[in-house]
Amino acid sequence: MVYKIKKVVHIFFLIGIVSTFIMLSLLPNTSFGRNRIITTLFMFVYSSLYFFIIQYGLTVDSSFKIPLFFVALILILYLSTVDRYINLKLDLDMLFKIVLFIMIPIVLCFSFPTANNQFHLIDILIITFVFGINQSRFSKATMLYQENTIEFYGSSTTAHLLILFIFLGYRKININPFFINKIDAWGLTLVVTFLCCFFAILIGVKLNYLSFNFKKAKTKTLLILTIFNFFHIAIAEEIIYRGFVYNYLRQFIGGGDWIPLVLTTLLFGCHHISFGGKRMFVLSSIAGFFYGLIYMLTGSLLTSAIIHTITNIVWRLFIAIKSDESSVVRFNVEAQK
Repeated sequence: MVYKIKKVVHIFFLIGIVSTFIMLSLLPNTSFGRNRIITTLFMFVYSSLYFFIIQYGLTVDSSFKIPLFFVALILILYLSTVDRYINLKLDLDMLFKIVLFIMIPIVLCFSFPTANNQFHLIDILIITFVFGINQSRFSKATMLYQENTIEFYGSSTTAHLLILFIFLGYRKININPFFINKIDAWGLTLVVTFLCCFFAILIGVKLNYLSFNFKKAKTKTLLILTIFNFFHIAIAEEIIYRGFVYNYLRQFIGGGDWIPLVLTTLLFGCHHISFGGKRMFVLSSIAGFFYGLIYMLTGSLLTSAIIHTITNIVWRLFIAIKSDESSVVRFNVEAQK
């Protein structure tokens, strides 16, 4: 079974890399903040690290200390270079923050070892760093942007690598990432997808945060949306929140499935506050509840990643998110430097 899981994850690694290059080739030159070739190289490095972590991070153990620190150093170098590339500078404060948020959690993990799946108070500090790096987002300048299609933050998104590598590997949390073991899981996925989109859109419109903006979906746009949202948003966020956070809380706080589901939903909403304020918190919490619900019902992150992807695509194709206006202005300013 372990071999089968590794084989499936390995296939995801290859498909993810190839799909990312297809996505980049379909984007117009205006989607690249700076030089298209250099940005593509940064995306290649990011994608390689990202899918490497997904592939091998699930089996990390104490013998993986040296590679873990080696990957951390690569991440520090990558983040520093990306920040210099996007912002045309790299000050000491940024460098300190990068080193702080990447190296300290790793040092803490190996300085205070515990038995597999055993709670340790040091985990609270580590998780604080993990969510801190997500909330800070380092640089708010986008590396890739196309209205209602793609918005990629080259430095902040890389934080997912740290989370996947440390907690899913070193802490050995069993999350059943890519298998659907129940026959009725696909039917449940369709039903929950509909409910998720319906309630999120309904409340988003009531909050004056979303508005209907139906457009004819081009095949190219749909392909870009699917690749980006599935491989670079849904998989990462589902492994983090439904995979690690939900299972971690379920194991250590008790209360069955529902209390961990509610807490994970709120944390997921908090993660999105920096993307759109309080109204985005509400919408993300609603969506996060349904992502967690399908994971709880099926036991597979593939189903929650599918719903996550479809929901994001529906929002981008048929719904206008008003906070996107600031992204357009920010991206245009950066592109003109």
